[in-house]
Amino acid sequence: MDTYHQNHDTRGGRPFDWTALAAHEQFISIKATQGEHHEDPWLGRDLAGAASVGLIRTAYHYLDASESGTSQAEFFLKTIHKYGFTGTHPGELAPELDMEQCVQDGHHLTVQQVTDFMDRVRAETGETPTLYARRSFVDDCLGGTKALANYPVRLARYKSGSAEPSPLPGGSGWDFWQYSEDGTADGIGPEVCLDVFHGDLATLKRRAHL
Repeated sequence: MDTYHQNHDTRGGRPFDWTALAAHEQFISIKATQGEHHEDPWLGRDLAGAASVGLIRTAYHYLDASESGTSQAEFFLKTIHKYGFTGTHPGELAPELDMEQCVQDGHHLTVQQVTDFMDRVRAETGETPTLYARRSFVDDCLGGTKALANYPVRLARYKSGSAEPSPLPGGSGWDFWQYSEDGTADGIGPEVCLDVFHGDLATLKRRAHL
């Protein structure tokens, strides 16, 4: 699953029930930053909460189409390091990049912005970030580029039953599948994005340095 401050707002501004959440979920992706300046106000508390119950976790950045990929990566890294997250500690998955904004303030997203972000985070952490996207977004916004084919991916496809998400152009599959944008989770409540890992628990633990 992935979460951000709005999930707390639907709970009346209360923390998640981490014990209840960890009883049913295996991993969580927590919003860290957006653009060059915005930090999610629940980031530090949510990272600490997930760690306190041994829940596998990562942090993600929402890419702003109007700003430099490298500068956004620098802000993201500075922010997650402030809370001790690197994507390399036991229980931590590689950081993630959320790519779903095509145009902002008249600026159109480019492949270079995406790869600049990914390269900077990989250079700092030694981990290749996971890219969150939809196949349709890459086709419509980035011209169906194959330049993103080799990244690990978390792909969104909703209300499709057992129909898996289509790989990114040139890609061969998916690592995580976000199959619902309006699910319910014990410990959080309704309106939660839910995901499944393409592998068994032992494989997920290895990816999380466990």
